[in-house]
Amino acid sequence: MRRTLFASLIFTSLLLTACGGGGGGSSSPAPAPVVEPAADTVAPVITLSGAQEITLTASESYEEAGATATDDVDGSVEVKIAGSVGTAP
Repeated sequence: MRRTLFASLIFTSLLLTACGGGGGGSSSPAPAPVVEPAADTVAPVITLSGAQEITLTASESYEEAGATATDDVDGSVEVKIAGSVGTAP
């Protein structure tokens, strides 16, 4: 009886080891943990194209020279310039 019990324990141990441990559930490896990206807390650097200061007189037209923006996480980002200034005196 002892010899049968001992042989059964050895067989069970070998079987569980060959099947991945016998810890219940699947023998597949655990999924990799999800890594959240770090928060983007630094504002992009905006660089104006053209002069930093301009002076216009009434009824003089203005053409926007544009701007570029670079973010430490997203790299180059699109700049949208919108709005208008009233021309009535």
